[in-house]
Amino acid sequence: MIFFLGIIFFVIGIGLMIKLFVSNRRPKAQAVVKGLFKEVPPGQYIQLPHALVEYDVQGTRYTAKVVVRGKPEVGGSIQVAVKPQNPTQIVEYNPKAEIVTSLLLTGAGIVLIVVSAVVSGMV
Repeated sequence: MIFFLGIIFFVIGIGLMIKLFVSNRRPKAQAVVKGLFKEVPPGQYIQLPHALVEYDVQGTRYTAKVVVRGKPEVGGSIQVAVKPQNPTQIVEYNPKAEIVTSLLLTGAGIVLIVVSAVVSGMV
């Protein structure tokens, strides 16, 4: 059981690293926070903090909602990664938090896998 939990943590950590690399290749923009609110995203059941942001991409001004992970203030700025094909689809770009989260999950997965191997006598 511990082995499978370790595999799950490891796969989620690797998935977060892949997501980070994909968003790292996207163009970035500085967005100004115009408002903060909580909303239930489509397909989910819990309220997540959202921000209404305004940003410029290639001289065109856009306004969009984005899920925020930090504690932005109204009037403050956050960095967003913009999807080149559709500039209204954005995600908050915070590489430090994503790297730490993915490394912790991957490391926890490896530790659980090793612990299960030691407990079962494989090592």
